Amino acid sequence: MPNESWGEKAPQVSARLLIAAGILVSQVRYPGPKLWAASPLPWLRAFIAGDLPRRTLELHNKHGPVVRTGPNELSFNSAEYWEAVMGYRKAGEPENMKAAYVAAHDPHTIVFASRDDHSRIRRMMSHGFSTSSMLEKQPVIRKKLTAEKVASRLALGEKVDFFQIMISRKNGLTMSDVEIRSNAETLIIAGSETLATALTGTTYLLTANPRALHKLADEVRSSFISEDEIDMLSTGKLTYLQAVIEESLRVYPPTPNGFPREALAEGTIILGQHVPAKTVLACQHYSAYHSESNFKYPEAFIPERFLGDLEFASDRRDVLQPFSFGPRNCIGKNLAYAEMRMILARIIWNFDLTLAEDCRNWYNENVEHGGFIVWAKPPLHIHLKPRQLVPRGSNV
Repeated sequence: MPNESWGEKAPQVSARLLIAAGILVSQVRYPGPKLWAASPLPWLRAFIAGDLPRRTLELHNKHGPVVRTGPNELSFNSAEYWEAVMGYRKAGEPENMKAAYVAAHDPHTIVFASRDDHSRIRRMMSHGFSTSSMLEKQPVIRKKLTAEKVASRLALGEKVDFFQIMISRKNGLTMSDVEIRSNAETLIIAGSETLATALTGTTYLLTANPRALHKLADEVRSSFISEDEIDMLSTGKLTYLQAVIEESLRVYPPTPNGFPREALAEGTIILGQHVPAKTVLACQHYSAYHSESNFKYPEAFIPERFLGDLEFASDRRDVLQPFSFGPRNCIGKNLAYAEMRMILARIIWNFDLTLAEDCRNWYNENVEHGGFIVWAKPPLHIHLKPRQLVPRGSNV
């Protein structure tokens, strides 16, 4: 998104303008800047400039947990949003669908599919992301695959291919060729760019906070005898590592802006107030996670808030939903956590990390103008020094 031309952005922008012009609802009771309420242009300007996360936070800090950010759009900063808008519905109950200017994407993907198609596609793909499936494929995830190794594996008929799950029948369910192609692209893009963003942000936050980095290094290096012991199961037991990941996803959520939904035909009740039908609703991740109403010292990187520290007992940790919420949450959540734990643990095991001087302001520069669908990450320079491994029991 950051590198897209205006021509590539134009369809989404045009759709938003048409929707805003055609559907205007009375939302006088919701606070917000008058210019934003009168026209979609301020929102669009902030989005195109990459500073929508920062601007939305400023609006919530001034106006409260609900802010009118467009003629027909509301932004929420509260945990109650997730259950009210994104939560599970009983059979036959309608769901708040994605906003029209978002849902105009490929309907064959698990992200934008209709409710029935989404349920079918998710059931077809779910086994590939289950804990048992990930443990089964752990040797493949851990080793480096070359073209020769892939060819050899296929020649031997080894079964480690995720797409075999998508192609096969499951309880009478199937996926069409176009659905398989569309979801393959979605999984590759969503599973690579968001993970890279999360790992980059975590690396910066650790090196910018040496106390947390040293504490994590102590946990990782005291938990294993050799690097071979670092795997999905063992890293899942590292409590401080998991807290580091959670705090990183809070401070630097890979997708800073939420994916908006439209209120049901009969409207939606949020925070005790009725929201009119067709109103566009969103909970912006960066804004919600950096609100003082949700977290104590929201700008600080403090993993201990996820370890039961009483100082942070009032934190609204239930507002933190970086993988979304409800039946359409990220199907790759468990895999993403496992990959982050393994990669970070191996890096920390092997290297001492130091933030380069020219990247001291990396985070602030990114937040200032880099908040698109994912962050427009500038280069992050880290000094890696191989650590000296001292055998346990040694007096050295």
